[in-house]
Amino acid sequence: YRALTLHIENRNDDGIAQTEHNLGEAYHHKDEFHQSIAHFNKARLIHLKKNNLRGLAYVHLGLGKSHTELGSFHKGINELLKGLDYAIQYNEISLKSDVILALSNSYVQKKYYRQAEYYALKAKALAEESQNTRTLTQSLRQLAKIADKRGKYEMALSYYREYVENEITIRDR
Repeated sequence: YRALTLHIENRNDDGIAQTEHNLGEAYHHKDEFHQSIAHFNKARLIHLKKNNLRGLAYVHLGLGKSHTELGSFHKGINELLKGLDYAIQYNEISLKSDVILALSNSYVQKKYYRQAEYYALKAKALAEESQNTRTLTQSLRQLAKIADKRGKYEMALSYYREYVENEITIRDR
């Protein structure tokens, strides 16, 4: 909050937006989702004014995750899809992958495993295309979790093995 005060005093909109976003993340991690949403919305207004596509993508990612955690599944999915649209416009693969994995997680929470798998496979394909090992490991872990929940244990084991191999590669580096 001290950083927010300083940015407000200096009329630094970018700093205000970043700090509001960080507060949204902090409250999300504390499971205080209403507070999280309030801060993300304050950041969203600044990013809209400045047409900051990257900032808007991250804000909608945060809003989507918070709404989903509150049980507002459809609102959460809509926010994530807005975030994906902004990420596509901004054209940053890791940002797109983060939003796509969040979509997959939302569908897992609702037990819509087919949709969850669809988005996890999309994230995996993006990760392979961009050679992003971090996203690849996250998508493989997600696919293993989904296959396990669907009772496809051999597939889950296969994804988990691939996940572990990639995770070890990251740690060896």
